[in-house]
Amino acid sequence: MLNIHAFAQAKGYRSYLEKEAVGSWKGSGSKLLNLPDDVTKENFSSIRQGLHPETGEELRIRKVVDRVYHKPWGTETYKSREMYDLVISAPKSVSVMAMVDPRISASHQEAVSKTLERMEQRNGAMVVAEYHHHNSRKLDPQEHTHLLAANLSFDGERWKTLNANKMYRGQQEITDGYRDFLFRKLEREGYRIDYPEIAGIPPEIIEKFSQRSQDRDESIEEFMQYQGKEPTNREISILVRDNRQEKPLMSLEEARRQQIERLTPSEHSGLVRLREEAREKEVSYSFDLNDHVVHESAAHHHVAWSYGGKEKQRSY
Repeated sequence: MLNIHAFAQAKGYRSYLEKEAVGSWKGSGSKLLNLPDDVTKENFSSIRQGLHPETGEELRIRKVVDRVYHKPWGTETYKSREMYDLVISAPKSVSVMAMVDPRISASHQEAVSKTLERMEQRNGAMVVAEYHHHNSRKLDPQEHTHLLAANLSFDGERWKTLNANKMYRGQQEITDGYRDFLFRKLEREGYRIDYPEIAGIPPEIIEKFSQRSQDRDESIEEFMQYQGKEPTNREISILVRDNRQEKPLMSLEEARRQQIERLTPSEHSGLVRLREEAREKEVSYSFDLNDHVVHESAAHHHVAWSYGGKEKQRSY
């Protein structure tokens, strides 16, 4: 799933993201600017301001400024955007299996790379600081990647602002493309897909590691009791933001240990068994591919995997 968050001021956001992972520059725009692999305080500061990281010159011909609109009810100011956080989250079952199968996280990251390539086909060369995270703020397993995109794109001739409207309008298409690549990859690794989840994981385990979804649902219910109406998408975003907690700081190994401790012995052995069954299928599938090349997109099964014709959505 793709979620988009716009930042008028992104100065301190790098520090938050780096509490869990080291950032790296991605996107063909980063190569055009000769950025190194590692995101540093200095090159991040230049990029978020739309400056060349080596010369300090303005990259865009037109300077990005705040816009003021005079409405009948008063003056409104639209703050210019420094960066956009494009967050790609794996389905919950995928994150759950990542606790016991390291191939899962690698597959997610590969799917994110392919998704960024598709974004650039839509938007031109982009400059993106990439951060892979593995847990939610509630310390549930949650594979997700922050693609922190500068408000920059290169169209082959000049630098300009990123066309964010294309991102917003294409959110579902981008999400579908990510899932299509991810599920094809997981199928090759031996997993069976019950769209949009990995088949075979008990719903009670999904529920156990979906604490943020539960918090969101409780906040929506409380809002409806007091306001007498359903909240809008924007109001839901505010409810989630205002009720979120700080993410605990710990190593991935320690987080995995604590997460597995929350499983019963039978739940843990069930996930391990599912992993081993997938590995056995991966071996035989790879052997078959040597003689017979079979390629079928997971997207072909989209209707069959849907729940009553409607996709299952979660808050991450």
